[in-house]
Amino acid sequence: MPLMYRSMLENGGKPAVGSSKKHLGVITLGKYADIEADTAGWVHPLTGGMSVSPDLQNLPQHRVPMRLKRLFSAASGKNNLYVWCLGSGDFSDAEISNNLRLRVDKPAEHGIV
Repeated sequence: MPLMYRSMLENGGKPAVGSSKKHLGVITLGKYADIEADTAGWVHPLTGGMSVSPDLQNLPQHRVPMRLKRLFSAASGKNNLYVWCLGSGDFSDAEISNNLRLRVDKPAEHGIV
């Protein structure tokens, strides 16, 4: 599985689940939607998803908590955010689970699950 990073809020020692850019999940409605749901509420492959990065330096600086400035000098995010990672392989298009895939943008500084 590819190594991926995402900055999110924490809930009980795990990423907080929800439908905002600061949660584990996607936004399906409105101006800032990550992916569009069909009329039945289903989402489909290759139509969008949750953003991830290959490393800390490619996360948006406002998503990296300021307490991590020693690792990423541009960090400007609120300290209630945590940087989570998953996997250990190369950041390239790959299956993450039966129903999830990583699609990497070109250049490979951003991906979508």
